[in-house]
Formats: sequence, C-alpha cells, structure tokens
Amino acid sequence: MKTKNLFCLVLLVLGIGNLSAQEKMHLITLEPGTDLNTGFYISEVQDARQIQGNIGVAQTGLANKQVPANFEEDFSIHLQKYLNSILPKKKDAQPLTLKVHKLYISERTSAMSELGSCELKVEFIKNEDGKSYSLGTFQSTTEGKGMDVTPKHDERIREAIAICLEQFEKSNWKNAATNEIVADVASDKNLLPSNLQKGLYFDFEDLLNNTPNQELKYKTKSIAQSKKSEHFQVFQHEKNKRIKNLFGYSDGQSVYLNASRYTQEEYFVKSKFMGRYIYFEDQYSSKAATAALGLLGAAVSTKHTGIVLDTKTGITTVLTNKNMESILKDYPELLEEYNRSKKTVEDDRRMIEKINTLS
Repeated sequence: MKTKNLFCLVLLVLGIGNLSAQEKMHLITLEPGTDLNTGFYISEVQDARQIQGNIGVAQTGLANKQVPANFEEDFSIHLQKYLNSILPKKKDAQPLTLKVHKLYISERTSAMSELGSCELKVEFIKNEDGKSYSLGTFQSTTEGKGMDVTPKHDERIREAIAICLEQFEKSNWKNAATNEIVADVASDKNLLPSNLQKGLYFDFEDLLNNTPNQELKYKTKSIAQSKKSEHFQVFQHEKNKRIKNLFGYSDGQSVYLNASRYTQEEYFVKSKFMGRYIYFEDQYSSKAATAALGLLGAAVSTKHTGIVLDTKTGITTVLTNKNMESILKDYPELLEEYNRSKKTVEDDRRMIEKINTLS
C-alpha cells in the first residue's frame, strides 16, 4: 500500500511540474544600456543564424521542461533597439552592419545547481560604394550558475555582446585589411548534415553546422549497460578526467546526446536513427521525482522511454503519451494510428520513424 501511495505521489508531482511548464515560449527582453562611446554605431542588424525560430532553450517549471526562448519581438528589430541604446548614432561615428552568425542560449541542470550559457558570434561589416567588406568576426561565451538561471539570460546576452564589441574596438578596425563579402548561397538550414563529422559538440548549433571540436583529444567509455540502454562517458585522451559541458559527440555515424538534457545525471546515450527528429532510448530517473522525493522517488519513477532531439528547434523531448500526441498533431493519420496502439516505446519509435520520412 505504501508503495502504491508513493507512486501516486510521484505522478502528482510530475503532473504539477507539467502544469507549471505549459509556457510555449520563454520571452527575453534586453533593457536599454548606457553609451559605450565608441567610434562606430550599428546601422543594420543582419540575421544569419542557423536557427531563426528561437534564440535557444530555457527550462521552466518544477520538472525543468525545455521550451524555446526568444526575444519579445523580431530578432533583428529587438537587437537593433538595444544596440542603438549603447551605440547611439553620432556625427563622426562610422556606420557598420552587424551580421549575427550565432546567438544561442541554453541551460543545464545538475543535482545541486543550474548552468546558463550564451554563445555569440558576430561579424562587423562596412558598406562602401555599393559593396560590403568584412572587418572581422568575433565570438564570446558567457556562463552563470545558480539555483535558477532562467531569469538572467538577458544579462548573459548583454555581457556576450559587450565582450564582442570590446574585441572589435581593440582590433584596430579602422586600419584593418578588408575582404569583400560574397553573397551567401541559400540552403536548407533545418536538415542535419548527412556526412556528420566525428568530434565533440559543445552546443546544438555546432551539431547543425557540423563543426565539432576536433582538436581536443578524447576517449569514450561505456559506464553502464542493460538490455534496454547503454550509458557512455567522455574523458580527456591522456587523462582519466571527464570532459564537461558537452552537448554531445559523434563517431561519424551516430549522435551521442548528453543525458543532462532530460535528467540530472550527466552521461551520453547513442542515437538509434536520425532525421528531423534524432531518436534515442534510455532508462533513467525523473528529475522532478528525484528533486521532490529523493532516491526513493527516483527509483519508483525509473522507466525505459524514447527521447527525441528536434533539429528544427534544438528542443529535447521525453516521449510521454502527451508529448507524442503533441508531436503528432500535424500528422492526423499518424495520430489516429498512435491512439489505436498500446502507446509503448516500440509504438513511439515507429511513429518517429514515420514522421522522419515525411519531414
């Protein structure tokens, strides 16, 4: 009887967590800053990001459900307003275009705290005589730890911007050699590369851009295995020291996702197949149950389940019945087929395979 009551309590905790995380998008506002008094200002913001539907992922609610994050208004408009406040137009200042190649925020959860990060990569462009010239590309990474890092994403974005602006200001840009920019060739930005490169991926956009870190030597090791799942860990090549803060890695054929995307532990699971949705399976403990009820709650809530990484959004989703129905809402025939099934892991896997053939 006690076990049954505990199980009900776990379900209640998970239900409350889901109810508190119904938010579809976490909105971020960059409040105006103070004049940096530079010799340039930004007359135009160009959005050249790989993913333009959001600026990354935030975690909300008791269960830390992943939701896309975005500015409160159009990306280029909002960033332009913020840059106007810190780089106001002045008579003798040089007008420049800021081309944003990457602005991506994310959160990771450990047993005791959260880590929020912002990755920024921007290019400064001078327009002259009808041509565009690159003055250089600059990038920065900012991080912050805490019990809840979601409210301070704006601070990390502003800090990342300030670092890139400072790097550019110190680059002797007025006398720098320039290269004329050739127009980008249009491409499908939502497809995972077919020739996935082997190496370490420190964030989702690195995976989409197929640009892993191939200089850092590493080795992988199986640390747990059962009939249903296998867990891996990544270590420095010459040391038995774990490499931290990875989004995942690839052996050139499969993606290995960091399980901290959906649970409090940090290990890696191997993809079973790829497409619009990269599909994984794991046997793990619920974050919400562990936080609320400790080891006993985690033991009760442990189960084998499917997980998907959406290559269009960067969102990792555990395939509960409700989440599967949400994914299938745009595929009425598949949703009807799924509702007629027993809704097992095998059914989830089959549905994701079918979606991938249609995407």
